[in-house]
Amino acid sequence: MRWSPSETKKHQGRCPVCAAGVTVGVLHRVDDLADRKEGYVPARAIPAKHLIPLEEILADALKVKPGTKTVNKEYERLTGLLGPELEILLDVGEEELKKVCPPRVSEGILKVRREEVQVEPGYDGVYGKISLTASAVRPQPQATPDQLELL
Repeated sequence: MRWSPSETKKHQGRCPVCAAGVTVGVLHRVDDLADRKEGYVPARAIPAKHLIPLEEILADALKVKPGTKTVNKEYERLTGLLGPELEILLDVGEEELKKVCPPRVSEGILKVRREEVQVEPGYDGVYGKISLTASAVRPQPQATPDQLELL
């Protein structure tokens, strides 16, 4: 179960199933120390970009695992034709992407650019994940008591 700091406070730091205390993470401490509301952005801030490595976009689009020969071959082909990975992920024009990349690959790259990714926060020493989805960034649903047994 992953709760935001406000959700943890709402449950008074207790698991709704077993009533044991929950482990709070770094974000909880950040929330305690924050002097402004979540989501505050200074007027002159440079927006952050969430990127997924090209290798992972290729693996997803080609329905194989990262690091396979299929992915490596396509990675080399695309970087040979379009330039460095960051340039492909951020700067190559949409038409050029569609001309050179398989359709699922170009759509994956464009989804990353539009921030249509799923952000799964990390917890308890587990890294978070950013992955491709069919829709925009959205919060993770809360686990139900039945699902907690599976965790």
